[in-house]
Amino acid sequence: MAGHAPPSHPILIPPTGVTPRQSSDILAFKDPLLRNAIRFIRDHAHEPIQVQDILSHAPLSRRMLEIRFREELGRSPASEIRRVRLDRAKRLLMETDLTLPRVAEACGFAEPSSLARTFRKVFGMSPTSYRHQYRIYNVPHSKPRK
Repeated sequence: MAGHAPPSHPILIPPTGVTPRQSSDILAFKDPLLRNAIRFIRDHAHEPIQVQDILSHAPLSRRMLEIRFREELGRSPASEIRRVRLDRAKRLLMETDLTLPRVAEACGFAEPSSLARTFRKVFGMSPTSYRHQYRIYNVPHSKPRK
């Protein structure tokens, strides 16, 4: 481009994330009760839900819910709630100018400090550092989708 020779080695740019399509999403599980539980988590993770709330949408005992989650996902229902919340937080940090308290609120964390502590524990950096490192520039100010 612009008359310059191409680089001798490929320039690799790391991805900032993967957005699953509905058709390839984990809702493709054969177990309808597990599918309902996961759908509930996805639809309500921005709210202050807990595992007990999932049980009202997946008529299983807590123990059976835990077993099915571990067998199919390799993690507990509580870990799945946390994973969905953190994925949303990462997306909001990259794509919006929302403050950390607003990101925490939009992701179902009771306090910004809870988001920051969990984020650091899982990703090894603060939400602010993540935003600086992976920010998608020139993004219009936006409100989070629910």
